[in-house]
Amino acid sequence: MHRNECQQRAEVILLAAGKSSRAGQPKGLIPHRGKPWLRHQLERLPVPAIIVLGFHRESYRHVVEGCDAVLVVNPDPGRGQFSSLQEGLRRSTADVVFVLPLDTPSPGKEVWIACKKALTAPVKVAVPEFHGRGGHPVAMTRDFAQHLLTYPDSARLDDIIRELAPAQVARVRALDSRLVMNLNTTADFREIEQA
Repeated sequence: MHRNECQQRAEVILLAAGKSSRAGQPKGLIPHRGKPWLRHQLERLPVPAIIVLGFHRESYRHVVEGCDAVLVVNPDPGRGQFSSLQEGLRRSTADVVFVLPLDTPSPGKEVWIACKKALTAPVKVAVPEFHGRGGHPVAMTRDFAQHLLTYPDSARLDDIIRELAPAQVARVRALDSRLVMNLNTTADFREIEQA
């Protein structure tokens, strides 16, 4: 018997383990509207978070102190983003798992709701799209999320999704441009500050 949509527990894996080399400093510490970017992201998330830290993990400690999130450390973040996703998935117990990189601003709640609703069999993954361009947060069923643990840590989530049958992937149209943003430099953060 399937749990109905209201009973399905969701959480997001917030990927914050990267080097932030293009930003010149940890992205999560860049100020945005009076607070560090990581804290701003956490406050915008509509579901509980698992934060995966790696590089700069000690610098982030004061930002995540007292927040209601599970902290996970990727002991070897140099392996790449997929390895950080796998570290987060090992701690996940939710029915619906979202994935959001730290440098993609959290879109509005309606995007999260639409992606979660799209996960009806045979759909395993829901990808939000803005003007035909895929973005984040990607939503996935628990079974698919756990299946990702069988891949090598060098894999790429987008490649794995492309291997799925079309009926297993929902493309969710959205009017929120944040879901396709990728904030890499301090100039990118300044630009979004003014938006």
